[in-house]
Amino acid sequence: MTFRMSAKPLEVMWPITVQKPANGGKTIEQKFSIKWKVLDTTEFEKMMPTAMDFSDDRDIEPWVTLWSKIITGFQDIKGEKGEKAWPVTLENIKSLVRVPYVQCELLGTYRECITGRKVKN
Repeated sequence: MTFRMSAKPLEVMWPITVQKPANGGKTIEQKFSIKWKVLDTTEFEKMMPTAMDFSDDRDIEPWVTLWSKIITGFQDIKGEKGEKAWPVTLENIKSLVRVPYVQCELLGTYRECITGRKVKN
């Protein structure tokens, strides 16, 4: 297939798998998808130094800023009571980023997506 350039950023729904901690030193595998906006390298690299500043581990705001520019959709994420699909809002992105085992997977999964690495089944 011929490669085509586009002035509009590519948006891709991409699967993510997290390992939710469970009693007894076990984990529960959970899967959902995030619709990512593929930022150009200049824009992404400009935001990364701020997001990678871990001088205050409690400060997740740089990560929230980064992900709020990249995440444009969710699939297979429901509210706490499981009643309806989760909309993409700043508060929901903050909630997602605050979950440590999710935060760990976000950057790696985004990098897999933007580098064109196929997801292993």
